[in-house]
Amino acid sequence: MPQYTDSEFWDKFVIAYISIRLILLAFRIIDQLSYLFTIPRSGTGSWAWFFGVIGTYFLFLEWMYIGCFWIQLIYTYFVSESINLKNSRRCWITCLVLATLLALWDIGLLIGGMINPASADKFYRVGFIVTLILLGLSILGHGIILAYHLKTQKSRIPGLDHRVSHETRVGNIQNKKNGSPIDREFSSNSSVVSSSSSSPEKIKHAAEVGNLANEINFEILDSGTIDREDIEET
Repeated sequence: MPQYTDSEFWDKFVIAYISIRLILLAFRIIDQLSYLFTIPRSGTGSWAWFFGVIGTYFLFLEWMYIGCFWIQLIYTYFVSESINLKNSRRCWITCLVLATLLALWDIGLLIGGMINPASADKFYRVGFIVTLILLGLSILGHGIILAYHLKTQKSRIPGLDHRVSHETRVGNIQNKKNGSPIDREFSSNSSVVSSSSSSPEKIKHAAEVGNLANEINFEILDSGTIDREDIEET
């Protein structure tokens, strides 16, 4: 099972399983059983209505977290030019705040259903429709934004996979032919940097050597010293 937290119990998939399979299903079963064993069987303030409101809350909660997933993708990887992982935390906080507000609304609704069923029924219908519209528009709107930025990013870097693969093959061919001194020096400097507490001067020198090696690779490619047949063989 993929891990997103340090504790397996609080892993996202475990929470999703509990909320979708157990909590939501349990309240829906209780809702239906209440129609069979309670008098009156339905209506605002009855046990069936009580458990139906709670089950509907968890249903909205699932839709809310699905929307949170899409919003994390948008604002973490696509909307801004740089990847900002802090946006993921902001999305979670926003989702938790909305879930808390919806829970408070349902608690007030349940209390109102026991005190004044007629008024609670009207507020329940209006609140359900408003919540459904706002949640649907939010998911739809952010889905359109995500699709737009995916299309924009794809057109912005056409052929990137092909270019990366091609340059990798060129570097492999060069190393097979005559392992250049630049590459050997760069490898030795890389091992020095990663082995112990290297000084900033060594790290800077290794980076300069790596940049020089890349420039030589591109010059060899542009000059045509590597045959196209060699590239195709790899």
